[in-house]
Amino acid sequence: MSLPTDDTDDRRAAPRHSVDLPSRMRINGHVLDCRVIELSRHGARVEAPMLPQVDTHVALELPNSGTVVARVIRVTESYFALAFPGVVVISPLVGTDRE
Repeated sequence: MSLPTDDTDDRRAAPRHSVDLPSRMRINGHVLDCRVIELSRHGARVEAPMLPQVDTHVALELPNSGTVVARVIRVTESYFALAFPGVVVISPLVGTDRE
């Protein structure tokens, strides 16, 4: 029996939640408005007017949760994905007490 090789969802360390959170981020000394569109304990998918390069570090302000430093791990034409260095409590942002 072989395992699927292109299904990345099977490798996720935590469930992802679709959200629509206006936010801000600090990148290379600039503060930009952005929108978090997906969130997990280990990372986020973000839309912003500027797309950073892979391996760039950003400070993402999560509404009512503080700022988390993250690393850009993927960039597409419309969004970028961030990895958090540790586990982030997201329950206040996604409306669940299970993470």
